[in-house]
Amino acid sequence: MDEDNNNEYVVIDSIGSGENSYFNLYVFNTLDSFYLTDSVLSGYTKPYETVSEDVEGILFATGNAACDKFNSLNDVTFSTLNFWKFVEGSLYLVNSEVYDLYIEENNEIIQIIDSFLETRVSDCNTSKEVLGAIAAVYANYLSAGEDTLAIKFLKEYYLCADIDQLEIELKNIVM
Repeated sequence: MDEDNNNEYVVIDSIGSGENSYFNLYVFNTLDSFYLTDSVLSGYTKPYETVSEDVEGILFATGNAACDKFNSLNDVTFSTLNFWKFVEGSLYLVNSEVYDLYIEENNEIIQIIDSFLETRVSDCNTSKEVLGAIAAVYANYLSAGEDTLAIKFLKEYYLCADIDQLEIELKNIVM
């Protein structure tokens, strides 16, 4: 994976079934023996490979398990993403280097939110119904370094009195 001529194997494991699966990403190395080199807890988001024009090589996108609590069990789950690159036997976060991937992800989630809100009254209860998606977009903006967009988005879509508490909680998860 990091072009060092050593074979690495990626295993995506899940616990549970269906929509309630919890995912882990494992990287194994075969240098001298077969051993675990690194792992990431991805939560409800199934890890996947991706690429970016800004970072060479294969990247892995994972969820952030700490964000899973914002999803209700009846809804489609959303999570802020973390992007990882395998370098010299370890996975390293490259979130600050993949701005475009965050913006693309957010555009898709915002379309889903807007479609949902078209047929509903905009109020706190509606905001709570899509809280997982709101939290994911806000946290993705923070990870992309777009603090101003994150705050603007949160104020536009989260219409509850506890907005300041939510903002603090999400910042603590991402930072």
